Amino acid sequence: VSRLWERAFAPKKKDGTPQTLNKAHVHERQVLYFLVVFMGGTMLRPSEATRIRWRHLAWKQSSLKEGVEDLLVHVPAAVSKTKEKRVAVGTNRVAEYMRQWKSITAFNDNDDFVFPRSGGQQLGSANTSFKKVLKEVGATHDHDDLKITLYSCRHYGITAALKRDIPILEVALLAGTS
Repeated sequence: VSRLWERAFAPKKKDGTPQTLNKAHVHERQVLYFLVVFMGGTMLRPSEATRIRWRHLAWKQSSLKEGVEDLLVHVPAAVSKTKEKRVAVGTNRVAEYMRQWKSITAFNDNDDFVFPRSGGQQLGSANTSFKKVLKEVGATHDHDDLKITLYSCRHYGITAALKRDIPILEVALLAGTS
């Protein structure tokens, strides 16, 4: 994730000197960074996350931590893989990141995609770009030698929720899975 941040906000050439990118490339890199953070904090599938619009997000005071917000993601049936609407709850960290993303993206109206292409259109797949970054940093496989993909961010989110002792049934409901 830190490498994605660097590529988006402090890009460097291979020799380590600062790199200037055009607006479209900056946008693409920022989208990838925030998409990965979002998926890890909400357990959404890549196909769901890329179809979410700003109107589907809501921030609310956390019931577990004072002074912080959680992110509610209203996943419509048309967006959900299971074709059932649900509410996913993002961590307070992802709530902060999404406030930050909304403040810097040019596409922040209610009907805009949260993670659009540089022209505002729906993002197809970011998996190729994600794999490119993994290759750059030598992290293409996990500790079990399984390929890491964008979908792995969802797996991370589910695992992290279970490690926080959130009951398995609740995690399954939030993630929209059995």
